[in-house]
Amino acid sequence: MIRFLETDDDDEVPCNLDEKIDLMKDPGDAYLDSTQIFRFYEFVINLSENPTRAYRHLSTVVNLAKPLAIMHLRKLLGSSESDLSSILVSLSPIVSVPADDSRPIEILHTESLRKFLSQHPSSSCAFQLLAQSSLRTMKSSFLRQSGLKDELQQMATLTKIPIEAGPQLDNVCILRTHAILTLTSAQVLMGFLKFCLAQPCSKIIYAATWYREYAQSGTGTACCAPPTVQPCNMSEDISKARSALMNFRAKSEFRDSHVFELLSTLQALPKILIIVILLAIRHAHLSTSNDINSTHGSDDESDIPPALKHFVRYVREGSERNLSSSPALRHACQHWGWYLSQDSTVVDKHLRTYLRAFWQDKLLSWFERQWYLGGLESCIAILTIVQTIDFNE
Repeated sequence: MIRFLETDDDDEVPCNLDEKIDLMKDPGDAYLDSTQIFRFYEFVINLSENPTRAYRHLSTVVNLAKPLAIMHLRKLLGSSESDLSSILVSLSPIVSVPADDSRPIEILHTESLRKFLSQHPSSSCAFQLLAQSSLRTMKSSFLRQSGLKDELQQMATLTKIPIEAGPQLDNVCILRTHAILTLTSAQVLMGFLKFCLAQPCSKIIYAATWYREYAQSGTGTACCAPPTVQPCNMSEDISKARSALMNFRAKSEFRDSHVFELLSTLQALPKILIIVILLAIRHAHLSTSNDINSTHGSDDESDIPPALKHFVRYVREGSERNLSSSPALRHACQHWGWYLSQDSTVVDKHLRTYLRAFWQDKLLSWFERQWYLGGLESCIAILTIVQTIDFNE
């Protein structure tokens, strides 16, 4: 910064000392020409310990979808970026690296820096690096195959109620079938609300509304939503999640993928079961939920189908694993699709190979983890973006 203040032989740098100080203090000032601001950035970068690496690391940090602490960014990027800390520290006039490496890196001039770096080749390389680093982080973290698809297929069996009827179904039989399905759905939901959720919340009341719709024929028991309702920390809106699910369409070449088969299974379920699944994944936590394995012989608890008990136990275990996810893994799960979809991202042969392998081997594991992290709607939004990327060429 002192060197910049001392410069008096550059036509693109203000001669007045006060103007130079103003430029450094507020590079977003509308009265400043962008060329003058960019010359300041060039001064800082060229005087760093390695200008080439400085452009690379600065572009990476500026283009993060969400700020990360230096320790988590190092984990995301891997050992090839071992000089990340020292380079960023040498850029201290425009980047703040906290002494506490668990706090996020702060870019002091975000918008003007992005504009400046967008004209440099390092910008496209940054998105490519972040996309590949995200894929690599997820690949190394997902060591077990997801069983979510199998669990949801078992949940689908709750809709298959045996009917005692002859080969010809008359109107009476159809009404009886609806009554049985209504009663079974009511039992599933009420048993779930009482014994499977961590705590009563406003989303339960929402689910009870769907229950009443199912119980219109009067065959179900009265809705017994708990009188004390806790604040709900569930970020996902059930209506929006269902809408996103029903509107999602997979490209034809991906329909045999496990994830898209899973989504097809969900789309075919009655809405009451979709709601139960959404509530289970967002609320059923091992440390606070009732123990569904401890049966005391009550009629209410005996109404819970084995498939639902097994599903809730499965998502509780998954939820516990999710709590131990590192910030680097969380970042990778939530933003890999965004990095790949940027116009400046170069999807070269190496990245295509990596993406293709991830798609075939780890996509279902990602889907399950992201559902725990951000909800079903976020999973569908990411898939909608990523399936438009041509990585088979």
